[in-house]
Amino acid sequence: MKYIRPMFDSVSGIFPGLALWIRLPALISWSAVSCGIIISTHFQLPEHTLSLYIIVLITATASVTIALFTRFLPLRFIGFLIFASALCFLRQDQQNKIIREITVNQNETQTIVTGSIVSLPVKKFNTYKFILKTTSVSLDSAGLLRSKNILCLTPTVPPLNGTLRLYGKLQPAKKRLNRYDFDESVFLMSNGIRAKMVSDSMIVLSQTPNLFEKTEQVFRNRVISVLDHFREDSHRAILLAAFLNEREYLSSDVNASFRKSGIFHLLSISGLHAGMLIGATYMILSLFPVNITLKHIISLLLLWLYQLFIGFIPSLFRATLMATLIIVSLLFQKKNYSLQSLGLAGTVWLLISPESLFMPGYQLSFAATFGIIVLSPVFSRLCPQLQIPAFNALVSNLFSSFSISFAGFLSTAPILLYHFGSLSLYGLVANLAAVSLMSVCMWSFFASLIFESLIQPLSQLAVFSSSFTLDLICRVAEMSNHISLSELVLPVPHPEITVCFILLVTAVAAIKKTHLKLFLIYALPVFFLITPLSLLLRSLPDTVQIERFYGKKGSVTAVKWPHRGVWLYCADDEKVCSSIYEYSIRNWIRHHPLFFLERVCLLDKAGTSSDLPVPQTDNRQQNKFARFAGFNLRSFFPDKNEPYNCHFLSETGIIRLEAANTWVHLNSKDTVVFWGVKGSADTLKRQFPAVLRADYD
Repeated sequence: MKYIRPMFDSVSGIFPGLALWIRLPALISWSAVSCGIIISTHFQLPEHTLSLYIIVLITATASVTIALFTRFLPLRFIGFLIFASALCFLRQDQQNKIIREITVNQNETQTIVTGSIVSLPVKKFNTYKFILKTTSVSLDSAGLLRSKNILCLTPTVPPLNGTLRLYGKLQPAKKRLNRYDFDESVFLMSNGIRAKMVSDSMIVLSQTPNLFEKTEQVFRNRVISVLDHFREDSHRAILLAAFLNEREYLSSDVNASFRKSGIFHLLSISGLHAGMLIGATYMILSLFPVNITLKHIISLLLLWLYQLFIGFIPSLFRATLMATLIIVSLLFQKKNYSLQSLGLAGTVWLLISPESLFMPGYQLSFAATFGIIVLSPVFSRLCPQLQIPAFNALVSNLFSSFSISFAGFLSTAPILLYHFGSLSLYGLVANLAAVSLMSVCMWSFFASLIFESLIQPLSQLAVFSSSFTLDLICRVAEMSNHISLSELVLPVPHPEITVCFILLVTAVAAIKKTHLKLFLIYALPVFFLITPLSLLLRSLPDTVQIERFYGKKGSVTAVKWPHRGVWLYCADDEKVCSSIYEYSIRNWIRHHPLFFLERVCLLDKAGTSSDLPVPQTDNRQQNKFARFAGFNLRSFFPDKNEPYNCHFLSETGIIRLEAANTWVHLNSKDTVVFWGVKGSADTLKRQFPAVLRADYD
């Protein structure tokens, strides 16, 4: 211990930010809960009795009690970690019971579900989607689905609120078939939805809204009546998304241009919108003789009413809770740490919805906020000082805005690459104008809502102002289509590169300002040396990897050879192959930066194979990485011109690949791979996915 304390003091002297962060209880609990959720995904409770369930429940209660009342930070971390793991085990165990109950009774001709509507019905492809909070389910003998939310799909127009009885088929959420596919079960669970109901008929039992529902409907009607004054459909759609969280009306062009320009966050309700709402409330209240305490209380009340009206989404909940803590600290004249508020918001949300940890919305919202809090002050210190006060103020404001934009860019870059595979460089500049314009737009929209029933001409003027700024925002977004390097499309970086990047950014945020310049002089060259070194080491000849990708109507076998070239084999038609490639294999290749699609073979029933055209975009991008890394193309198949012989037996669905000394034996109907050396009786057997050692000459 005598060596640990001096070492900690020396590190704290260089990185004082780290010393502050580990002393924030909410930040520690947030980290511990996140780790506990991740751990729980790698383990599963076995089939258990009531006694095991009680043991897990007692463990969760004891651990959270210790975590809440202890001052010893390591013990607090362990307590929250155990509590989060136990909570996730119990939650997943309950969901597994629901899935088993639905699966066992899936042969029933019809399921009857009764409940009340808790979301606005949305029409898509002649089907209405809405969330129903159940009161009874016919097949639920154990009462597992009582008072749970289910996603309902029906061709009949449902009422906006009320109690319904639905007749149809109840089914569990679909789990992903392949590793990098969209996981519907995790997505629905993150939104508190336990199952899906495909209904063919319904009966409206009652349609009497309560006071909150009446108020909600009146407010929404007011918003819609104001939106009717906007001439452009795209303007109405943007405001519906930015104010009511109804994004289904956005066109594909608007979605694409806002995403490419890096201002897509303006279409999602977040801290920016919550801040504008609070600012508008304070400004209106300043016109009346109201003391500051009452202003704080009214602002908080309106913000939480807006939260209840929109629903609990991570970005708005984070902003609402952080704003609440800040305003409460002002009321009681207490010091507030933004990171403490962020940690508390993150902890509470993960305890409500643990699955949100794996969703891009939660990750981007909290990562961007964390980055802005810790990085923007560091960048702001680099602002040049001018002699002329007017110019100095202008440069200072612009530099401050750019610092916030750049901090958000750095903190969200790994997440954007992992989920979407692109980074918007244009967004660093576009946000300087777009955020300010969006603030003017939303304030004008708030004014139009207020003046709609009071002074109609002022409401029309506010609508014109809002529409004009929206038009400017759309023009800013569309400019990204005319700039060649506005967006970088990249594969997912290797884990070691991502870890080094996160450590570098964290160190920059935490380091003492007098050491920052010296640290960057040494750290940046090391980081830029590690990146090509990692690519070079990973470009060495690798093993043969075989994976099977499944779709709704077939499967595709992918063989990755030692030089990272990927060959696809499909015994179904070309549409099946294209569909599986688009939704599964493309993501698989993107998550392995040195892989590149080299050949696509369609195997017909006659036993012959024909080559399909390789998608040019991916192939071209991946080959750039291949040339950069300097691939050794001496691989599993020595002769590059005639690399293999392929035999397909139509009766059994067997694919046999032969090289000079090695053969691989696949069956398109199961997950078994046989592999061996010619002339040898030894045969190796693997299950998909398989990794086989290559036989080099």
